[in-house]
Amino acid sequence: MRTRFFGLKSVAVMALAAGAMVSAVPAANAAPVDDAAPAASFWLCNLRVWDTEDVTGPDEVYLKRPGVFWGPKTMNNGDLRAVNVSVPSGTVISAWDQDTGSAVDKDDWIGSNTITRTGIYTFQADDAKYDLSVRTSC
Repeated sequence: MRTRFFGLKSVAVMALAAGAMVSAVPAANAAPVDDAAPAASFWLCNLRVWDTEDVTGPDEVYLKRPGVFWGPKTMNNGDLRAVNVSVPSGTVISAWDQDTGSAVDKDDWIGSNTITRTGIYTFQADDAKYDLSVRTSC
């Protein structure tokens, strides 16, 4: 019958190999790491007017989701206004220019966007252009 003797170097190599195998196995209750996970809600921080819808004078802009939640605010080219409203991810936001409300001059739709990430959302229609900044906090 033969007996084997492992030297200190052999024991050290086996211990390192066993440790590597153990550390490669994730814990059963470990949460997955996903740095790109979408936020549950976002902040609508600022609205900037590049071009108004109205040819003469400022717009009376308001935002809807589907009901009006901000405005109407009088804004002209170059104006920047704080919105500071939190919305859940996936919310559809529409920008409108309020007019007299008559059958002849109804409110003008400027655009809609679905809020799913941070960044700048552009509303552009009917010769108007607005940018809405969206962040995880304002």
